[in-house]
Amino acid sequence: MPDRKSVFLELKSILETVPDLSGKVYSAYPKKKISLPFAIIKTPAYSEEAYTLDDSVYSYAYEYEIHIYAKTAQKVDELTDLVISTLRSSDVYNAQMSINALPDVEAIDDMEVYHVVVLTILLQW
Repeated sequence: MPDRKSVFLELKSILETVPDLSGKVYSAYPKKKISLPFAIIKTPAYSEEAYTLDDSVYSYAYEYEIHIYAKTAQKVDELTDLVISTLRSSDVYNAQMSINALPDVEAIDDMEVYHVVVLTILLQW
């Protein structure tokens, strides 16, 4: 069973295979201004372990959020579809994967309008 950091690095590596996100996947919102599009992988504290009667662990679950930022709603939708298909076609440590997407939200930061979609990914072993 891989640790949370290894899974994070694997997800980052997979996301960076999406051409528009190559070199633009972060673990937190960038402090300096960068060009759109980009993605952020957040690791909420959620993790779950299931035990058998003899206290041996038989399954784990990690949850991650991927925030995809783009200039237009069309671009964020295109990237979301690409990211989902890329993740689904990837093998993340032989985990079962479920992905949920929150709708596109328009946001303003320093007077710049952009769009954000949040994907919640649950990986289970």
